[in-house]
Amino acid sequence: MSSGLSTKYTAEEVELCLHTLVRCSGSSTQAASMLSAAGIEISPSLLRDWKTRKRVQRYQEIRAELVPEIRASVA
Repeated sequence: MSSGLSTKYTAEEVELCLHTLVRCSGSSTQAASMLSAAGIEISPSLLRDWKTRKRVQRYQEIRAELVPEIRASVA
């Protein structure tokens, strides 16, 4: 499986990680725990790095797409 290096993750895994991170309200610790339960080992620090430095644009795109859906489902 994947190590902590982002180059070791498939495009599909990266998307799943970013979607999970958004659904966890940006909590990298919570997202890493959920992903681990699904069989994807990734460190909270790598998720945080993706969110704030390396994959900011994609994270923001996913966030813009999912937040309205999340808000609608809890309303």
